[in-house]
Amino acid sequence: MTLDTARLRTIEQVESFLQGTAEVGFSPPPESERYEWIGRTLKQFAYQSSDRRQRGLLRCFIQRVTGYSRAQVNRLIAQHRDSHGLKDRRGAPAVPFAKRYGPAALRCLIEIDRAHGTLSGPATKKLAERALSIHGQTEFAALAGISVSHLYNLRKSLGYVKARVHFTQTTAPRTPVTVGVRKRPDPQGRAGFLRVDSVHQGDYEG
Repeated sequence: MTLDTARLRTIEQVESFLQGTAEVGFSPPPESERYEWIGRTLKQFAYQSSDRRQRGLLRCFIQRVTGYSRAQVNRLIAQHRDSHGLKDRRGAPAVPFAKRYGPAALRCLIEIDRAHGTLSGPATKKLAERALSIHGQTEFAALAGISVSHLYNLRKSLGYVKARVHFTQTTAPRTPVTVGVRKRPDPQGRAGFLRVDSVHQGDYEG
């Protein structure tokens, strides 16, 4: 059930609420309304000018109603104190992080793997380091400083897989090879053919 907390006007009523609902379960308000309710509650009870005991009661009150943890409630109270309001800060950052290993590093990795047949991660990194330090190929700088574990992550990326699929496919043999087919020899009139069947004895006694 959802409890109506709008009727609580004093700290004493909040304390009675906490004592009376200790064993009562109820659903918190929707996520979109919790921040607005917290801000309204902090202003209503003048949290910043309250004493230590009253602040503790208000924190417990907000925890009980919203279902947030103590640490999260403390962060929201600090945000309200600093910015005089609350807003959801989750989501993508305003300025995205720079991508260190982009298409250029991916092309260098594909080039090395094509030339050397997809070596192990440490060996591939060493080749990139040699290309940079010995041959002066600065395009391998990012790949020379990459960690081995992240190098394997690049090999699992969609761009890498798409770029390499056309030459990693297995070539079908031109002449079919009969493996596991049991049949008598066909010497075609030539001498020197001997059949040895030491594993399968299917022809023994018929």
